Amino acid sequence: AAEVLLKQVIDSQRRVYGNESIELVSSLNDLALLMSSTEKYIEAQSLLEEVVALVCKIQGESHQDTAAALGNLAMVYRCQTSFSAAIRMHERAVSILEQSSHFGLDHEVTTYQRAQMGVTYMQMGVMDKGLPTVVHSMKQLREKCHLSDTHPWMMQLTSQISIH
Repeated sequence: AAEVLLKQVIDSQRRVYGNESIELVSSLNDLALLMSSTEKYIEAQSLLEEVVALVCKIQGESHQDTAAALGNLAMVYRCQTSFSAAIRMHERAVSILEQSSHFGLDHEVTTYQRAQMGVTYMQMGVMDKGLPTVVHSMKQLREKCHLSDTHPWMMQLTSQISIH
């Protein structure tokens, strides 16, 4: 039901706003996340590739929304075991966030994205690169960003480490 409704919303937005609107980007992203949550990764990947292209065109390649879209795409690539593609998306997202005047090197969003890149390295079997990245990121999230171990990001990262 949600998938059908989102597709109807997207069709309406394309008619009303055209093919290059931030409203359309938001709905495409929502549909992609829904597809990913139901393990429809090919559809999610296609939608997120469109989202990245549109956000780059509308907001610019160095905008925080571009970084968010790249992070979402990285997660979908990782779910499909396309690890090299996932790492490229993570690297681009982290670079954008590190250079952002709003986020920067030590911001929790930047640090979490860096941690997710570490998790991807771990899933690739590159433990000597992945595990230290995740552990350092978690320490930074605790100490600099003041996230507790019960914060959803911290719980997720702890779970991801324990799997490997």
